Amino acid sequence: MQPAHTIPPLPQPSRARRPRGYQILILSDPARPARRRYLSTTFVYALLFGGLLLLTALGGLGLAVTYQSHRATAWQAEVLALQDERDQLTELLARQEETVKELALEARTLAERLEALERFASQMEAIVAANPEVLPEGWSAVVALARPELEAAGAAGGALPTHELLDWTASTLSQARETATLQDRKLSHLRSSLDKKVHRLQHTPSIWPVEGWVSSGFGYRLHPITGRRDHHDGIDIAAPRGSTVVATAAGTVIRAGWVQGYGYMVEIDHGYGLRTLYAHGDRVLVKRGQKVTRGEPILLVGSTGTSTGPHLHYEVRLNGQPVSPWSYLP
Repeated sequence: MQPAHTIPPLPQPSRARRPRGYQILILSDPARPARRRYLSTTFVYALLFGGLLLLTALGGLGLAVTYQSHRATAWQAEVLALQDERDQLTELLARQEETVKELALEARTLAERLEALERFASQMEAIVAANPEVLPEGWSAVVALARPELEAAGAAGGALPTHELLDWTASTLSQARETATLQDRKLSHLRSSLDKKVHRLQHTPSIWPVEGWVSSGFGYRLHPITGRRDHHDGIDIAAPRGSTVVATAAGTVIRAGWVQGYGYMVEIDHGYGLRTLYAHGDRVLVKRGQKVTRGEPILLVGSTGTSTGPHLHYEVRLNGQPVSPWSYLP
């Protein structure tokens, strides 16, 4: 028996395989068919993720800029307040000096009147000694002769006995001298207070040590050489080799030279528990024990010690502990 003829299956129409993702239609001309462009899901997700990272970075940068702006504004307000207080103290100092001058003039005037009254008393004593019997009758005449001196000395309510007038004048002069002494002490105290505030302002770091850009901030970070997470005790300011580094406040150089890890460095003691450190220099411009002022050149930028390129490592220490230099920058 012959087997039945087998009919082959009909071929199925082929379907074009569409890529997975998103389709974009581009119509450039109504007379032409639309062009299709496909974006893969991976590309779209990567694009969204990249945009999110960019927004996060911009947000973080904005927060950092805002924070530094607020810090700078607060420091500027504090400096302005100190300057205003200094101006007020200077004005008060001028007024106190004028008061002392007036009191000194008054004391000299009282001393001159006192000398005139002493001469007058001597004349009276001589008259009484030579003619004791005429004292009652001659008293008013003597007083009349001396009335200009009495009036100039401030006698009031009629004539006073000589000893009382002398006592009153001496007491008045003594009070004037005590007042002058008190004013002088107060003036000295105000001047001392003003000098202390100005001295502290001059010895507080408040400027950038070098022109450049911050390549590494204060706090924990991955060490650029070891790759380990450690605490960065200062900030790194990238700058061209040979750039001039200046002292950020007045003080005394306590270290200047080569130090392991720091390379060529300078450390300055500003007093009040404050010290600043400048490291990785190319050449030191000051010596140990040297007095420096704010803005005075102390170092040239280099890449000595543990360094990956030309920059300045800048530290601020308060009572021996590293603190954020941002608190001492404008």
